[in-house]
Amino acid sequence: MIRVAAWVGGFVALAALPFFLGSYHNDVYRKLLLWITLALGYNFLFGISGQIALDPRTGTFDSDASIEVQTQRVLDNVRAILESNQLTMANIVSVTVYLSNLGNLVAMDRAYQAYFRQTLPARSVVEVAKLPRGALVEISAIAGR
Repeated sequence: MIRVAAWVGGFVALAALPFFLGSYHNDVYRKLLLWITLALGYNFLFGISGQIALDPRTGTFDSDASIEVQTQRVLDNVRAILESNQLTMANIVSVTVYLSNLGNLVAMDRAYQAYFRQTLPARSVVEVAKLPRGALVEISAIAGR
């Protein structure tokens, strides 16, 4: 597994592809997403870039999935990134949720709450005009070590 891409001026830039799934899945994301930074560590903070409900094994996106199903997939992906770096969902201190329709907030919350058993992290929810691939939800997070 690739965990660290570079150490630059106090920043640890983690692999620019889905390192949490092993290198045999990297080609899927390379074709779909080009180069992105999924996560970046700095001192005791660990930031996770916005995630949509892509299946990490195939790179597919189910545009017909409900907001609950998309939220579950997104948070499963966030959890996988955290776990590959010896962190858990309990380490998350802040979350930003982007919704294509703020009317989906209650339904998104039903799925969201199942992933946080202890104290809920600070959270901002923003309605946006459009998300990649027509996603209903995108979530980014900051975790503490």
